[in-house]
Amino acid sequence: MIKHKGWLLLIAIVVVFIGGSWGIHSYYYGGEAYYTQIVSNGTRMEEKDSAGETVIDYNYQQAAYNEDGVTKKVDFNGNKSTPLKRNAYLKLIVNKNKGVVSWEKVAKNEVPDKADQFKTKYHAPEATSYTDLDGFMNANEFETVYIASPNSLHFEQAKQAILAGKNVIVEKPAFSNPAEMAAMQALLKQHPDQFLFEAARHIHEANFKIVQQAINALPAINGATLSYMKYSSRYDAVLAGEEPNIFSPHFSGGALQDLGVYVVYDAVSWFGVPDSVDYQAELLPTGVDGKGVATLRYPTFNVTLIFGKTVDSYLTSEIYGGQTTIVLDNAGTIGSVDRYSEGGQKIESLGEQSLANPMVAEAENFAAMIANRDTKRYHELLQLSESVNQVLYQLRQSAGITFDAD
Repeated sequence: MIKHKGWLLLIAIVVVFIGGSWGIHSYYYGGEAYYTQIVSNGTRMEEKDSAGETVIDYNYQQAAYNEDGVTKKVDFNGNKSTPLKRNAYLKLIVNKNKGVVSWEKVAKNEVPDKADQFKTKYHAPEATSYTDLDGFMNANEFETVYIASPNSLHFEQAKQAILAGKNVIVEKPAFSNPAEMAAMQALLKQHPDQFLFEAARHIHEANFKIVQQAINALPAINGATLSYMKYSSRYDAVLAGEEPNIFSPHFSGGALQDLGVYVVYDAVSWFGVPDSVDYQAELLPTGVDGKGVATLRYPTFNVTLIFGKTVDSYLTSEIYGGQTTIVLDNAGTIGSVDRYSEGGQKIESLGEQSLANPMVAEAENFAAMIANRDTKRYHELLQLSESVNQVLYQLRQSAGITFDAD
């Protein structure tokens, strides 16, 4: 009986040892499979080894996704003295404690196809899917590309599309900084047949134009307060210690670069480019802003912008002109426009019913400009986009926020 107990004890010790070893291995080296395609040459790094010899490596920071289509930022080294081959597909093992612990090159057909998942979800089996960006851009099946990738990827992808002869609609903010904007303007001059639009959808809606008309009718402009704050579902990941793309400086994220774009577009469209700006930002542990208050200074008045992604706000927005005040329900999605006058005794409703799909007006305007070669209106929008880009950059500088793209 004692011998049996001894064997049982020995077996138990072996099981505990094996289990513990497996747990340690899993903690340090295990992880979930993510997939990515190399889209750049990486960042060259030089270090000295123990013998004093120079060791060259290349670092990559880009998006990857798992078999469920969940995207996350990954940071890994190629562990080679030369850059990894562009457009190569990699399978990464991402450990929740240590990040990328290993990678291997895989064939294109081994990569989960998010496009096919998208087609299934939206019942569009006839659509053509691509897993190679070069193949997609050079396809002859379409003339216009809509880019809605993380902000930091907009410039290179828009550049690739223009060089491939495509028109481009790029999600706001179009580019990370004035340097990228200037480079794109120069490229567009070399390719005058291509159009590039920034998808600031609300400036194409009827109520946006109604606000402009109401401002023009004011006897004077005494300032404005424009607000747009909405809690982001991705902020929960920040609270959990993660760094989702929209809140990452690696991907040119933050509140200003998202909801802030709407109110900056409002101000620059309605009042022009300000003389100076200031941004009091509430910074997150990731290094970008979660919310904040900006001041745009004009010669005779100031405009206050309130925006954020870490709280919900139900503030209205107001534009002041003497005894008349224009009130908007939401500066980002304008559903109602009211004009208060005579000390609030007279209230006029100026707004129209919003379209069920807020992107329709924008899409119709872009399509008409392309079809009719309306270069006058197109260049007006391009100039507005450039001005907004400059103001966004000045606000970031004021708050001390920097991006990898800078």
